[in-house]
Amino acid sequence: MRYCNIQDMQECRTQSTRLFTSNTSSSPTPPNLEWLADTGATSHMTPHHHWVRNYSPLHMPIRLADNSIIYSSGVGTVVFNLVIDEKACQPVEFTRVLHVPLLQNNLLACLYLTRYKGIKISIDSKQMDFVQNGKTLFCAPIGSTNCAHLSGSTEPPPESANWVLECDKTLYYVSIYLFHIQWTLK
Repeated sequence: MRYCNIQDMQECRTQSTRLFTSNTSSSPTPPNLEWLADTGATSHMTPHHHWVRNYSPLHMPIRLADNSIIYSSGVGTVVFNLVIDEKACQPVEFTRVLHVPLLQNNLLACLYLTRYKGIKISIDSKQMDFVQNGKTLFCAPIGSTNCAHLSGSTEPPPESANWVLECDKTLYYVSIYLFHIQWTLK
């Protein structure tokens, strides 16, 4: 049995923080596109604002492994296109996903899924399976670095949805402007 000393634990925390947060220098590494199955995350999180649907602002502190704190900017849902046994499956929607711009990776909160969504997770040497009512919902193969990434890809919202929102804002401002002119002329 190996015992860890405090210095080893601090070094591990620092390395893990580097893995999960982006570099804040002038040339940051682009955020990862894969979803990491994380048993330590308390919420699903992504640095990708453009993936989040039904976006609502939410400023919430998030404590990292090295005890540093970063903040979320918003919350919403993310649609994920599943692949099981190399076959595309029906997409799933992750709810209550925090948008955290300073994160480097997308995190799927495994324990949240087990505790609040009734999903059972089985892990073997090759992958994690997420099962509900006897049916595999999705899986996360375990790579050579002992990290498990979900099989599939994130589906960004249709561009037209963003365009309609911008159009609605513009029409709203034009309406206010015209009302103001009309009121001023009276």
